[in-house]
Amino acid sequence: MKMETQYLNARNPLGAHQAGSCSQQEKSVEAHNESVFRGMILPRVERAVNTAPEYASLRRVYRSRVAAE
Repeated sequence: MKMETQYLNARNPLGAHQAGSCSQQEKSVEAHNESVFRGMILPRVERAVNTAPEYASLRRVYRSRVAAE
């Protein structure tokens, strides 16, 4: 899972602000938001994808892809 800034930076090496992100947002606010995302949201999403029954088919496809490689 990528954060918005990582995704935009990968698509546009000039940086997220020039690629269409919130250019008015201060760096300190952006850093705080990323910290909250990494600490609170990302672990819950990862746990859900790794254990929730509704993602069982996604896990199965991923394991098949890894085995095929």
